[in-house]
Amino acid sequence: MVSAEFKRIKLIFAPRTVVTFSNRIEELKKLLNLARRGHAFPVVVFGPEGCGKTALLKQLVLLLKEEGIEVVYVDTLEENIDRAILASPELKEALVSLSEAVMGPLGKTLAYAAIAVVSKILSKVKSENLVIIVDEVFQAVGLDNAAIYIKKALNLLEYPPDLRKRILIILTTSEGISRKEVARHGWADIKEIWNLSFTGLKELYDQLPEPKPDYSQVWRITGGNPRILKQYYIRDWSVENLIKWLIVERGLETEIAKIVKEHGKTLLIEGLEDPDLLLNDYQLYLKLEKLNLIVDLHDRSYSEGWIGAPPPKNPELGVGNKIAWQTPLHKEAVQKIIQQIA
Repeated sequence: MVSAEFKRIKLIFAPRTVVTFSNRIEELKKLLNLARRGHAFPVVVFGPEGCGKTALLKQLVLLLKEEGIEVVYVDTLEENIDRAILASPELKEALVSLSEAVMGPLGKTLAYAAIAVVSKILSKVKSENLVIIVDEVFQAVGLDNAAIYIKKALNLLEYPPDLRKRILIILTTSEGISRKEVARHGWADIKEIWNLSFTGLKELYDQLPEPKPDYSQVWRITGGNPRILKQYYIRDWSVENLIKWLIVERGLETEIAKIVKEHGKTLLIEGLEDPDLLLNDYQLYLKLEKLNLIVDLHDRSYSEGWIGAPPPKNPELGVGNKIAWQTPLHKEAVQKIIQQIA
């Protein structure tokens, strides 16, 4: 079992600012239970950008190793091959060797190598349990190849080289469009994860040095998202600079202007207060989802569809019953752009 006293990994939050892993005990419990049993389908973990999926998975790797469970973790967005892989020396060597033998971007070759290597040497793995984790897999292999990759992962689970092994495959994504592509075929179990809870983000906030704004202000702009908290922190706690960063980083002025031209302002403004209303114009909803501004929420009553607790409806934070803005910051950025459009 996971308790509050488990060994926590350290994370570089910003230059000269190191924090320890915060909260997520319920999520770790669920994932550990899946790892002990194995799972018949690949598990696709979907959640907002920057909600802490990578930190959660790296903490999971440590706990799995402590239990003696063999694990292969691949970070497809990491450009350094040594840091991109967490695995036993034998498995890591095999992954590096295969990825170097194949032409292509590092993340993509490692994503495919993780499945291929395990298929070849599974019988040599001493542990009865094996967990394969590929972080942000669909950014690496491409949306066009998402279904094919899922099918390869499913084939490993359905036809393992060693029938005695219990295998869990975890794949993560932040993109709503890739989630829909995966769901279309029924080859994976999709589980949603949300931003940190009020107390969870507070645990992270408390580790940051003074001076800093009141926590209630931090919560209202981040909605529990650790990456937004980091961006807020490195901008000397300036909300104005934080909003400007998101608008410029995503090129939102042009994108929102095009959306307003095609769909008008009215529904978009209403959607800032109640994001569920965005479903009244499905094409508008799809465009906002493609821009990673909004998230489609699983039914809260379907507990198997969530890793951890689903967010309660909260209009102030931009969370509806079926749809949510990725963070309150995303909502504020769109609102600022709309106000500037004549």
